[in-house]
Amino acid sequence: ATVREGQGKGSARRLRMQTACQQLVSTRSTLAQVADRCGFADQSHFNRDFKRMTGMTPRAYRLKFVG
Repeated sequence: ATVREGQGKGSARRLRMQTACQQLVSTRSTLAQVADRCGFADQSHFNRDFKRMTGMTPRAYRLKFVG
């Protein structure tokens, strides 16, 4: 999927977060690897944005949906 011109940064951020969510539950990649693949500058930036958008940390999200 691509972000169309004019949709703004919010849409791109949501798309990156959707991709991160999918990777967290469907791969065994580390959080740092997921952050890097989804275009975050570093894992702490990823953790902060993820928690702001989902209400939980990436680790908690993975544990909730993978077990």
